[in-house]
Amino acid sequence: NLVGAGEDDITRWVARAKTIQSVVRLPGDASTRVYYRVTSGKKTYIVMKTDPFPELGANLPFLVVQEHLSECGVDVPEVYDLDPLRGLCLLEDLGDVTLLRRLQDISSSEVERHLYERVIDALVHLQFHATKAGTDLEAFKLRFDVDKLMWEVNFTIEHFYQTYLKRTLSPEDMNVLKSGFGEICELLAAQPTVLTHRDFHSRNVIVTPKKG
Repeated sequence: NLVGAGEDDITRWVARAKTIQSVVRLPGDASTRVYYRVTSGKKTYIVMKTDPFPELGANLPFLVVQEHLSECGVDVPEVYDLDPLRGLCLLEDLGDVTLLRRLQDISSSEVERHLYERVIDALVHLQFHATKAGTDLEAFKLRFDVDKLMWEVNFTIEHFYQTYLKRTLSPEDMNVLKSGFGEICELLAAQPTVLTHRDFHSRNVIVTPKKG
């Protein structure tokens, strides 16, 4: 179980070519992946722990999408090494300063505007260039159609309204809610599509000194 003993396993792996000073597990979110920061000399790296992927190797969807975005000029962390048998990927460390944290630390409207402009430019770049260079990636076979959008709506109703807010919706209110969202989903599904990042938000965008 590498979730409990991941530091030792990561140390043995990276120590093949690096001198390790420390391995620290990073706070996670809803993802099944686990991340660690490895310190080696004056540099730090990120190790991503996921399920073993020996059959896929470099064809792991995460890696395939990373390569595609990188080739399209999208700022994504570099991949330095892989250990498919252990489910490990050695990645570039972009730091801990998320867009959310950076925005909380500024008092200048000009700096705030600059950050939002950079993020919007990056999003437009991703959607235009990564779509234009479309390949046979599995991502291009997926689509936010009505069924997928309604799945997201139902997920929100269950986990946000009912579980988090602890609200009980009557059958009548539920029908009104789903009917209204259904119309919205049909309108959205009819729009032109582009390659998109379905988890693009302020806690998933890193501000680096050279980019921010």
